Amino acid sequence: MNIVFGKYIDNGSILTKVSAKIKLLLTTLLMIMSFISFNFYVYLGFSLLIVLLTFIGKLSVKPIWTFLKSIWVLVLIVLVINVLIGNGYVLFSIGHLNFYLNGIIDTVYIVLRLINILLISNLL
Repeated sequence: MNIVFGKYIDNGSILTKVSAKIKLLLTTLLMIMSFISFNFYVYLGFSLLIVLLTFIGKLSVKPIWTFLKSIWVLVLIVLVINVLIGNGYVLFSIGHLNFYLNGIIDTVYIVLRLINILLISNLL
């Protein structure tokens, strides 16, 4: 797998002209914000902001897509664990196993955070 993170590419975008100190500060703030628990719509808006910044910066999302394709097994394991060891509304039961809706929601948050962190690190 050939994934390169942290390589500076001067593509002439607005983000490449910003001072390194400001980029580091904004990256740190965005990383902290990605771990704050918002409601779903605020977090979805935050994710769209990160995607918008990625497009403004003219950055390629191909390395991130490649990385996410490579960790689908981990995401599947997290989904199974969250669905089986959740709480709240039971979607369905098979024998003694209960499948919880909150587990699916938690997994969506985890995957969104992972994608956001990868996009934010790519912006720096």
